[in-house]
Amino acid sequence: MLQQNPNVAVWQTADEYLGAAEILLDYNRLRPAAILAALSLELCLKCFLARRIAPWTATTSRGHSLVSLFNEISLDDRKALLKTSTTLDSSIDFEKNIERFDRHFENGRYLHEPDALNPIGSDII
Repeated sequence: MLQQNPNVAVWQTADEYLGAAEILLDYNRLRPAAILAALSLELCLKCFLARRIAPWTATTSRGHSLVSLFNEISLDDRKALLKTSTTLDSSIDFEKNIERFDRHFENGRYLHEPDALNPIGSDII
């Protein structure tokens, strides 16, 4: 199957999670909103690594480290991501935020765990 990069099916899933995060933020549900935003960011990176199986069906690598995922993306695609990010909002340092939010999905989703991120902010959204 011809691989489209980024994979649109994975991108669409990421966009849906981000939309849900924005709705939750409107209702002051900060932690679930931040966790969904972190998952969305993870999927945004994974859409560059996904392998198409069939139309609208893809598989992605396992793992939640944003830094590792970003580093797996081809150099040309990483450069394009950084350029696009700067064009959209030059005040955001994309690479710095990838590092900053590296394991937000893993470390923020279970508030009851001793190593949970606490507090968690809305800036990831």
